[in-house]
Amino acid sequence: MATGQKLMRAIRVFEFGGPEVLKLQSDVVVPVPQSHQVDTIIAVADQSRGTVSYSY
Repeated sequence: MATGQKLMRAIRVFEFGGPEVLKLQSDVVVPVPQSHQVDTIIAVADQSRGTVSYSY
């Protein structure tokens, strides 16, 4: 991995199944969109805790 790259945590799925197949990875490189691609923002609200999280 090259130095200076931003890293993020991600939950990835590599096989079919229930919640047990979700794998947390903390060394995923943040993707940089190319000229013909768009970057999306995903917001998640947790009503039980009253918190809002943003993913860029």
